[in-house]
Amino acid sequence: MTLTGLVMSGGLIAASAMSGGATALPALTQNDVLFRAGHGLALDGRLYPKAALARGASGSVVVRCTVTGAHTLAGCQVDSEAPMGLGFARAAMRATSEVVVEGAAKDGAGTVGRTLRLRINFRPDGSVGTEL
Repeated sequence: MTLTGLVMSGGLIAASAMSGGATALPALTQNDVLFRAGHGLALDGRLYPKAALARGASGSVVVRCTVTGAHTLAGCQVDSEAPMGLGFARAAMRATSEVVVEGAAKDGAGTVGRTLRLRINFRPDGSVGTEL
């Protein structure tokens, strides 16, 4: 595999690699994909960690997942959590189990098999939002 360059996508840098003439597609963010109706990141307060809510603490988690052939997310991992220890990472992982994306990104490229990075922001009023 030969590294051929860096690609900026939605504020993230992904390495382009060549293997047998194919170029890897850059990671997707929630700004790059279309979510199926009722299966996006419009989350409600039920996912907000109770300990954090009781303290009035806000938090942010970045997760990295792979889009499956069924357009769900699998193999999700937490890339970052702030602050740690208040349950934000666990809540974010629960949220990813409800996400379903369309088979094509906004640019028309396929989503299956690609990495999707999501930032989930938890606010002290109990609301949950996303941005990246």
